[in-house]
Amino acid sequence: MLDGTTEKLKPRKTNRNLQTLRVLLPLVLFGYLMALCSLPVAGWPTGQFGQQNVELVSHFQRITRTLVSEGDTAALPRRILDIAFYLVLLAGLAFMVLVWRRGKRSPMIGLLGVAILGLSYASGMALFTGGFMSMCGFLLILFGGIVMLTAARDDDEAETTELNETTEPDGADPDQAAVLTANEPGAMELTSEQTDTTDLEQTSQDG
Repeated sequence: MLDGTTEKLKPRKTNRNLQTLRVLLPLVLFGYLMALCSLPVAGWPTGQFGQQNVELVSHFQRITRTLVSEGDTAALPRRILDIAFYLVLLAGLAFMVLVWRRGKRSPMIGLLGVAILGLSYASGMALFTGGFMSMCGFLLILFGGIVMLTAARDDDEAETTELNETTEPDGADPDQAAVLTANEPGAMELTSEQTDTTDLEQTSQDG
């Protein structure tokens, strides 16, 4: 019986900071999906703007083929840079999961870094559909990250609030709390001492 009452009195851990961030996170998710869909769907250039015989291909084909007027020495660094773009997207997904689960400020700073790196990569191809679509997605990530970072509290403050809400339950029944207090070992000893004192007083009055 006492265990059931104790379970009812256990407070539910609520993190208002996490709830606020989960409302704003879909904006970042939409920008991430836009940047991700631009890889196979939109056209990425096989050369610089203004060059002849420039074609629009998917980002996967851009990695495997040689660009216009590109030598063998310049092809390897460019392919490494293109592959690193996928690592940036993977890091953005990891930071979004961390924001969704924990609601801390540090993953949001990581999201801002992902958005800045993505913008720096796609801005050189913004005149083509692939780069333009990817830039729009990273701009949404950057804007959503700034809004979340502004709305979120510090990690220490959020943990302190959560700890206070855990140790101080709201809406607990005073009668049930009194029952729990009375069943504690210290309270039992104090009650027995009070009972003995009352019995001695009654005995002295009767005498």
